[in-house]
Amino acid sequence: MSRDGDEAAEDLFVLVAETGAENARVVIAPVDFRVARIPSGAAPARPWVGELYRALERELRRLPSPGKVAAALAAGSRARPQGNNALREEVRA
Repeated sequence: MSRDGDEAAEDLFVLVAETGAENARVVIAPVDFRVARIPSGAAPARPWVGELYRALERELRRLPSPGKVAAALAAGSRARPQGNNALREEVRA
């Protein structure tokens, strides 16, 4: 199911506001560089784009793997720690 970018951006804004900006890290990238690459036929439009993609990849690699996040979300309320760091603590486990 595809979502309008404006709607997704609004949801992201609300989530960060509810969590507190000091507790949030937002990385917006064309792909999840932890699990995918930009298609080989898609040449960077500007000379600096390659360095930007490398910086995004480094930042994404600091985050939990998508599999751990999905598993934590699927676990639902089963023994989930309380507070703003609940997902982070569960993913680290």
